[in-house]
Amino acid sequence: DLTGGPHLGTSGQVDGTLTSLAVSPLDPQVIWAGSDDGYVQVTTDGGGTWSDVSAALPERWVTSVRADPFVRETAYVTISGYRWIEPLPHVFRTTDLGLTWEAIAGNLPEAPVNDLLADPFVRHRYFVATDVGVFETLDGGESWSVLGTGLPNVVTTSLALEPLNQVLVVGTFGRSLFSLPVKL
Repeated sequence: DLTGGPHLGTSGQVDGTLTSLAVSPLDPQVIWAGSDDGYVQVTTDGGGTWSDVSAALPERWVTSVRADPFVRETAYVTISGYRWIEPLPHVFRTTDLGLTWEAIAGNLPEAPVNDLLADPFVRHRYFVATDVGVFETLDGGESWSVLGTGLPNVVTTSLALEPLNQVLVVGTFGRSLFSLPVKL
């Protein structure tokens, strides 16, 4: 079980489900898993054995886990404290397969972060989907800025990149999909 198992969570809901999986594009044996009860697990042998690497992270809903497109040992985790009435932007990076974590939320507004996408063409450029829109950083998370124009003030939940034209596709809560050009 990669979660804390089915149990009644602090918000009164049943917790213990996986919320995110990510396979490293550099090594398919490296797989990451995140859960609604705050667990982050990693395997380097394709799922044979797993390591819980969540001790240094907030015990909150893991909204996304993403493997880095440039470095095998690097991954990103976003965490939402929404259910706990904690609107802090939780964004973390590990560069050592989860042994240590670094907060990279920088100047993001106080709102839950729902997804992160590392640009596969530009190192240290990340996009995040938050409850108040989409943001990007060009410096590895030290400073963030609003991305794009014309996106309504809406909860953004998921991100995908169309690589040929470098268009970021943004999934929203109740307002469909939007696309933003992100080619530098």
